[in-house]
This record gives sequence, structure tokens and C-alpha cells, in this order.
Amino acid sequence: MNDLSNIFKLSPDDVIKYFDGKLPKDYDLDKLRFSAYNRTFLISGINEIETLKRMHSILKKAYLNGTSFKDCVEELKNASGLHKNHLRVVFNQNLRQVYSFARYEKQLISDKPYLRYVAIMDNRVRDSHKAFHGLILPKEHSFWRNNYPPNGWGCRCKTQVLSLDEAKALGYKENAKDKRSSLNAAARGFDNNPIEPNNALFNVLVEKVKSVDESLRKQARRIMNNAYTDYIKRESLYKELKASYDEYKPKYEAFVKQKLKELGTTNPTQKQKDDINEAFKKKISIITENLKAKDKREHAFIEVAKLNGASVFLDKYQIATHLKHTEITPLDYTLIERIIKEGSIDVKESKKKGKTIIHSILGRRYKLVLRPDKGRYLVDSLRFDDE
Repeated sequence: MNDLSNIFKLSPDDVIKYFDGKLPKDYDLDKLRFSAYNRTFLISGINEIETLKRMHSILKKAYLNGTSFKDCVEELKNASGLHKNHLRVVFNQNLRQVYSFARYEKQLISDKPYLRYVAIMDNRVRDSHKAFHGLILPKEHSFWRNNYPPNGWGCRCKTQVLSLDEAKALGYKENAKDKRSSLNAAARGFDNNPIEPNNALFNVLVEKVKSVDESLRKQARRIMNNAYTDYIKRESLYKELKASYDEYKPKYEAFVKQKLKELGTTNPTQKQKDDINEAFKKKISIITENLKAKDKREHAFIEVAKLNGASVFLDKYQIATHLKHTEITPLDYTLIERIIKEGSIDVKESKKKGKTIIHSILGRRYKLVLRPDKGRYLVDSLRFDDE
């Protein structure tokens, strides 16, 4: 029979060790709850893990396929037993949350430096959110740490990423201070950033790490150092790729503009577009042939990853010839290593073109084609694949 008698055989130090680690802290429980909610799939009223897994699976399928709430409500009801109105909140809030996460990460790494708060200006918008409509601030402004939408249950607000010229066209003045930047749009519990570690759970984690044993702290430091090294490496690669992109993008745009002028049109046919891109590709190939003749061709190769021990190189002139794919940016090229590590090889395609690797990141499906070359691989193409 279990009783408490054995507790009193322990020394007071042993008994109090764990309790002593639970020091009183003035934590905001709402922030902790919402911080956990942002990183965990939870549904009020459902405690069984299997039910949560079924609901997660149904919602994931609906979001991937673009299925409306109306078309999946019965399946959700059968899986959970929850009321339709409750399920509508679950469906919409999770969709807005994951959309916000993906949108924030894309906007954060965009070349455009400003964000504009956009409220849906109809009769359903909260007055507190309407007041922030049109607010433009630099992306690094502290306002966005606590007020990046959604800023409350059912919030439909979003942000728009802008260049300086676009911001000025909407009335932004660089040296003027907007009083709204020191106010809060977010409801209690929603005042945290979607992906940055400036949140309640992270702060608790920092406190906990300070209290653990030195060997664990060393391990934590090693993990953090590795993450930081990886970040620096990726940032360095991004800068190198961006330099090539910025060098050739204006040249490509000027070339296209000149060709369209010669054709006497601003709305070319697909064949005319293809001909212009082929002509630009030939122009670039003349440059690369001259470099090859001078034994300087290899200087244009940038190592971006490894595949089965072999180096994978991206040719900066390859970037120039793929500027027609306007949706692919230098940031996408920095993801090549991740695509190789986490993606799957398309066996059928690979038989024809070397190695074709498919991988989805933040809802976008990438197709990476690698071409074998003298014991290494060269990136043949990177594009979004909507198949």
C-alpha cells in the first residue's frame, strides 16, 4: 500500500530541491496560454489526443485543397462532436494563424523594408483595429512585435509589405512620427509575434535554462551556437546571391524594355516573351564563353549544398538567365540546401534530367533540378511546381 512515509526518509535538501526551482514569478498566464496555443494544436473542449489528431488531419487537408468550412463541417462534427459555431471559430482561427505565420516570414525576409497595417474597412471591423488602418512603419519597428495580425479572435486584419517609394505614395514620411506606433491594436493574449522568440514561453524558457545544471547549459549553448553559425552561413550566402541578382536584374529589365520597344508592344505574346528570354540567354552565354577562355569561369560558381558527399554549385550567371521566373528570389536560392536535405527525389524526372528534387516549404512546392558535372552537381533550375 502506498503512503507518504517514505518521503520523510529523504533529507530536507532532497525534498525541497524541485520545489525550490518553482520560484514565484509574475508571469502573465494569458500570454503563456496564447504563446503555447501558437505552437500547439489545441481545441477547447477536446482532451483526447486521437480526436485532436483526426481534427488536425481534416483541417490540414482542407487548407491544402482550399476546401471551405461549409464543405468540411460535417466531417469536423463527426470527428469532434462539437457545435457548428464552435467549429467555425476553430476552422477560421487556425487558418488565419497559419496564414499569418507564413505571410510574416515571407514579409520579414522580403527586400521591401516597410509594413502597412490593413484593416477590412466594413461594418464588422473593430473600431480599435480600424484606427490602425494605413499605419506604415519599418519592419524592425517594435510595434510589429506585439501587433502583427491577427490581433484578436476573428480578426481579419493583415499587413502589406512596401518599398520606400510605395510607402511614400501612400503618404508615409520618413522623419514624421505616427502617434499610433506607441499604441496597441492587439487584444490581450494576441500581443505576440508569430515566429520571433519575443514571447512569454521563450522568456520562461530562458529563466528555466538559467536554473539547470551546467552540463545541460553547455549543451544548450552548443545547440544555439550551431543555429547561429547556420544563420550566419545562410545570411552570407544570401548576400552573395543577392549581389548577383541585383547586378543582372536591371540589365535584364532594360533588355526586355528595349526589345519590347523594338517590337512596338507593351503586351507581348508568349512566343515573343520566349524569344526575348532566349536572346538574353545568348547574351549571357557570350559572357560565360569569354570567361571560360580566360580560365575564369569557375569563379562564378557558388557552393550552396552537398548531395551524397558531392558539392552542389549555383552558377551566378544561371541566376541571370532565370530572371524570367520573377517569383524566384535570392531567398529561394538559399533554400536549396534545405530542399536537398528534406525533399524527395522524383525518380521519373531524374532519369531524364539528372536529379529532380521536390519539396514544399510554407505551402509552396519547389522543383529543383541538378545536373551532374565532373563529380559535382550544378543547379540547372529552381522553380515553383504547381503540379
